[in-house]
Amino acid sequence: MKLKLETAPSALPVTLDELKTHLGVTDTARNTLITGYLNTAIEHIETMTGRRLITQTWELVLDKAFLSVKLPYGQFQSIDSIVYVDSDEGSNTVDSIDYYTDGVGTDEGGVIMLDTFSFPTLYDYEPITVTFVCGYGDAATAVPESLQSAIMLFAENLFLGDHSNKDTIKNLYTPYKIDWGFE
Repeated sequence: MKLKLETAPSALPVTLDELKTHLGVTDTARNTLITGYLNTAIEHIETMTGRRLITQTWELVLDKAFLSVKLPYGQFQSIDSIVYVDSDEGSNTVDSIDYYTDGVGTDEGGVIMLDTFSFPTLYDYEPITVTFVCGYGDAATAVPESLQSAIMLFAENLFLGDHSNKDTIKNLYTPYKIDWGFE
């Protein structure tokens, strides 16, 4: 099983301007530095929570056929496609009438294959790709404020070199942690 980002988010959960206001920075001389801290903070909070905050599309590549699979990253939005490679190395797309999407809009999103479909003999190496969309929404306004605050405080820690508020950051993101069952 592996994951690959197909379409990156079109926005950030916290903007550079918002972070600069939080930090009390008004000049542009440190924009590159602060942007780096912002990106690091977003990555950290997404990693610690097991989520992807802004809408994005991912490919989940599987080694074998499945009856159902839970999808990672929370706030499941949709399945774009399920594609498999058969033993003759032909690529095939599963018709959407042959599976059910479960848990749309929740952290328990997944796909369940219906009884009307069964995978044929599959290619030996990574034969199935499930392309799915996840995230709170397309804009920062969809992201919970606690997670936005955690991002800003983490970036502040990096900017100031002061880690005295790490417990506050953890308290802000911990309620949003999810365990999607595999690494």
